[in-house]
Amino acid sequence: MAMADTQPAQAAALHLPLADLGTLLAGLGTAQRHTVAEHLLRLVGAHVPLAQCAIFSFEQPNRPRTVAMGDRSRTSALPRIAQAYVTRFFRLDPAFALMQAQTPIARLAPPQPLLHRQRPADIAHPEYRQVCYELPRVAERLAVLALYEGRFWMSVNFYRGEEHGPFDDASLAVMAAFAPTVVHAVGLTTASAQTYQKRLHAKLGVAGQRELLALLMEASPPSET
Repeated sequence: MAMADTQPAQAAALHLPLADLGTLLAGLGTAQRHTVAEHLLRLVGAHVPLAQCAIFSFEQPNRPRTVAMGDRSRTSALPRIAQAYVTRFFRLDPAFALMQAQTPIARLAPPQPLLHRQRPADIAHPEYRQVCYELPRVAERLAVLALYEGRFWMSVNFYRGEEHGPFDDASLAVMAAFAPTVVHAVGLTTASAQTYQKRLHAKLGVAGQRELLALLMEASPPSET
């Protein structure tokens, strides 16, 4: 794993509740477009304060497309901001240049996450900075990047609000620990998501989603009062 614009973070040791991962997996095969971004925002946001999550697919020679978005009620403008990014600003994003430069290397291995940080002060272009960072009050973005099938990149962007401040060393370590889960989650197709669910059901000895959810509820530790 590599991280641009910062020293490589040591991945934190995470002990994720099985129910959280089960909920993420269960949502991957749904028809709801934004499910994955919303689940990732909740899952990762339980450990690191986050405001938004936006997922983009870079399939050259086409411009990127918005795959999914999740928003913690900060602004209703996220769809408009994402559209401005994919139509006007993506070439100004250093993460785009990083993906292009890393493509030959990334083709030699299964999807491996690259992490790229960007703060408003890093952006020289005033309109890009204003539309994508200043207006939505974003303090920093951390992009998790991975090449799939040797031909297209997925960029999963986690945004910290001004009320959260930039990522510190501890939060970066947590994000680095989550990166492999993020890469696998966004790379699953509907068919493969259903295959993963069947394998999980067989491994746990349950007949279907209802029994799985019951088992997950039993496995979850009681909440503290």
